Amino acid sequence: MSPLEEARAVRTRTAVYEGPRYLHWRVSGEGAFALLDRVSTAALRLQHAQLRQSLFLNDDGTVFADVLVGRADEDYVLFTEGPDAAALEGFLRRHAVGASDFTLLDLTPSQRSLSLTGPWAWELLGEAFGPELLGMPYLSMFKLTFGLQAVPLLVVRAGTTGEFGYALSADRS
Repeated sequence: MSPLEEARAVRTRTAVYEGPRYLHWRVSGEGAFALLDRVSTAALRLQHAQLRQSLFLNDDGTVFADVLVGRADEDYVLFTEGPDAAALEGFLRRHAVGASDFTLLDLTPSQRSLSLTGPWAWELLGEAFGPELLGMPYLSMFKLTFGLQAVPLLVVRAGTTGEFGYALSADRS
């Protein structure tokens, strides 16, 4: 598919991408909030299952990573675009001054990912996974079990085309 055809599909239909479009990390521990609050440009006043768009900035003010920060009970999840996993981990550890009790876990290698984007993505999502997902607020996460083997599936409502995007993630096992 040409770039023009892809852009047209994303803006007028539904595009489906297999594979991770984001790095997916879990940050846990008592120092998790302090670390993320230090590096995020957005205020992280989040309830469980809420997401906030943010940026991580280099010391010179340029963008290091485009980030979605989410709250999952007492932990945080990150969905990042830009740096690779090693660079992201190095960035977070470098900025961990005053935030010592935290654990970083890169979930990306253990996940299978699918992204749906475009103005009709909601229709495909509802048809494939059930109508209960159609009411998800923008910038939210929802966990459900899917299929006969009850596979845990994380559904994130956010995307490169604003509210018309979903990222789905399941364990590879």
